[in-house]
Amino acid sequence: MKKVLIAIALTGFTVFGIANIAHADLAQDQQQVTQVIHQMIKEHYKKPSAPARITKIAFSGSYAAVKWEKGENLSATTTLNRTDKGWVVVSASTRGWGGMRMFAEEGHMPESNAIELLDQIFPDWRKFESRSSSP
Repeated sequence: MKKVLIAIALTGFTVFGIANIAHADLAQDQQQVTQVIHQMIKEHYKKPSAPARITKIAFSGSYAAVKWEKGENLSATTTLNRTDKGWVVVSASTRGWGGMRMFAEEGHMPESNAIELLDQIFPDWRKFESRSSSP
């Protein structure tokens, strides 16, 4: 009985430890993605205006999608891919909804990752899918 309790306790510590590592990785990814987005905005939107504000970050595998806005007139969704060198911007779109397939193609990601990101960042995206140009 004592061995069983020890095994259960060790399993609990292992699972808890893995959860803490995963949480630390998520926090680190969020911080790195935030830095990349702010650097991209600084380089591409040099005109002085309101500071950029990140409103949502979503992750799926090695992909991320970030919703951000700059002032009242500019909002965008940027997709990133985690590489050996860190997070890299793949697509920065301000054009509006083009459909899930276009989102996947522009982000150079499988549709399964695109769907997972969209579910997190735009929960109602399926309502607009029939209006898009996607077949």
